[in-house]
Amino acid sequence: MHRYFPLLILSVLVSLFTDCSNKPAPTETFGELDTTVIAADTSMQVNIDHSYEYQKTLVQNDTTVYDFLAYDRPQKGSNTIWESKFIVIKRTNTRQDTVIKDNRVGPVKGLCLADLDHDGRPEILFYEDQSIDKSLWRVRIYSPGPDGKYARVVWGDLDLKPTENHKAGDTLFVYQDHLIRRYPYYEVGDTLAKGAFWQSYQLNKGKLVLENEKRVQ
Repeated sequence: MHRYFPLLILSVLVSLFTDCSNKPAPTETFGELDTTVIAADTSMQVNIDHSYEYQKTLVQNDTTVYDFLAYDRPQKGSNTIWESKFIVIKRTNTRQDTVIKDNRVGPVKGLCLADLDHDGRPEILFYEDQSIDKSLWRVRIYSPGPDGKYARVVWGDLDLKPTENHKAGDTLFVYQDHLIRRYPYYEVGDTLAKGAFWQSYQLNKGKLVLENEKRVQ
């Protein structure tokens, strides 16, 4: 009996191993990643992002933000003529609403919220580059109305055309609720800038008004 005991143990182990190897592997459900679906979703999101020429979120406070989306689309009734447009969506902690829809004339180069008329209600401001040498920029300013929508108060060209002392190279930005324009200054006949001019603009009765100008060496 004792000499058959090791054979019995071996036979039991072989049987257990065979049963375990024949059982299908358990299917995990919780926490399993479907890489195919993830790849498809990622590709779709990338295509959506690339469909916008310019997009940015403006934060007004902890509960209110604005989503700005600039895009091109075929003109109504035409598959060959495209038009440039933009949309601004206001989002709060309770709702979202489209507050601006309008056309564009060029690439968006800057966007911000700024209270340029100091009335406690920030305007949405952006500007577009309409030429290769940046000699012509169109400034757009939209002011909030009582209905929550935004009406255009300024849509005009800031005088950036080159003169004998100005050869483009302007920059625009907002600082402390003032629109600042900086451009290099050239002496007649020189190719190197001799300094720069800084101009400060405010919004007054729907118009951009030059408030201050200073030359910096």
